[in-house]
Amino acid sequence: MAPFKSTQSISVGKFVQTFRDRDAVGPTALNSPVRTERTLPFEATGGTKIPAATAGNGFTYHVFDADGTFAQVNGTGAGSIDVLIVAGGGAGGGRYYSGGGGAGGVVSSNSSITFTGSAPVVVGDGGAATAEDNRGNAGSDSSFGGVTANGGGGGGSYETNGVGGPGGSSGGSSGYHIADNDRIAANLAPVPSDYTAYGNAGGRGADPQGYGGGGGGGADAVGYDGGQPNGPPARGADGGAGKAFPAFPGPIIAPTVPNPGPFGTAVGPTGLYGGGGGGANYYNTPGDPVGGVGGGGRGAGPDTGSTDSAVAGVDHTGGGGGAANYYPGLAGKAGGKGLVIVRYQPS
Repeated sequence: MAPFKSTQSISVGKFVQTFRDRDAVGPTALNSPVRTERTLPFEATGGTKIPAATAGNGFTYHVFDADGTFAQVNGTGAGSIDVLIVAGGGAGGGRYYSGGGGAGGVVSSNSSITFTGSAPVVVGDGGAATAEDNRGNAGSDSSFGGVTANGGGGGGSYETNGVGGPGGSSGGSSGYHIADNDRIAANLAPVPSDYTAYGNAGGRGADPQGYGGGGGGGADAVGYDGGQPNGPPARGADGGAGKAFPAFPGPIIAPTVPNPGPFGTAVGPTGLYGGGGGGANYYNTPGDPVGGVGGGGRGAGPDTGSTDSAVAGVDHTGGGGGAANYYPGLAGKAGGKGLVIVRYQPS
């Protein structure tokens, strides 16, 4: 039988060169598809996460009621986030128609911010309740990635420091120290241009000397002067109003914090944070000083002996604490703890 003969010849050198060419240009030389890496939609960890499906408004939330870290999940793209930073509120002044505690400063992003990487989160405590006769303790700062909201100032007292303390919102002044009870300007932390800081001065004590204490400043309004807005000079003043942030409403955030009932009621559907604490009445003067909307604690009303009617600021609103009246042993109430919230819209 005749030997098999190929009808097409190819040299060994040409065959080897074909494989070299393939290795040089990659898999496309063999008509294979090009592999591309796909970036996943932004996702993050940190705090208590509320998925968009649970929130019901198309946004995912991360709520920090304690220190932590907000971090982008590896492999996901850049995110577009909104941020709210609430500092701890100041405590009300202790005993003798004192001033209400100033609300913790509030900082919010002006619009959505492009975010990658991670950011440390600090949540400030409210100022602790004060011993009688002392100025209220200041609240602690809160921050997100180095952007800071200053803690609220303590309310002024009878024996020491009649003027309210400085802070994100300052404390109201005691009704006793008329000579030094001018408003103290809010001490707002400097923030980047894509954020805004909110806070106001506390109120003055009433004139004549020895009358109602001033209300603590709030995120949206100054604290009232003693006797205002609807009482005689001897009535304690109402605290300044907190500011509404509708992107962070109470019904969505409340399930993630301790004591969600008081928080949800104080913040409400419009997202009110940073109410100032109420000042205290002069002795038995009738009327009930109220805290500013957004978590401010009410100040002490008429002195009826050992009854302690002042109320602390609501935790996680940064509300200022209510001030104490005359009865010995009474102390100004604590400011409310702060909170940090981040939200974004899943892709």
